[in-house]
Amino acid sequence: MSQNLTHNENIKDFDDVSRHLELEAERLEAAKPNHTAYVANTGSRKASRPKRKKSKNGVAAGHIKKVSGTSQRTKRGKHGKNKSKLECFNCGKIGQFARDCTEPKKERPST
Repeated sequence: MSQNLTHNENIKDFDDVSRHLELEAERLEAAKPNHTAYVANTGSRKASRPKRKKSKNGVAAGHIKKVSGTSQRTKRGKHGKNKSKLECFNCGKIGQFARDCTEPKKERPST
């Protein structure tokens, strides 16, 4: 019962098998992925620049709260929104959200 262990017909004795196994081990070792990721580094000079221009106060221009005389923005967070100034999107009444509205929901035309 003679079996060929490889595709090579020249392997006949034990020395040929051992040499072939060594070569196969080297081939598998060379084909093994090295598991490294190549990441491009950006220049530190470019990354250190601020994205927004600073105002005279030293605060980024986008972070300054602008308050006009008649309208103030309500702060969002734990307290939510001030309901007394809101208008319902569904019925138009002041002081409620559309989800709390007692009127039946409006039918909007499909676009």
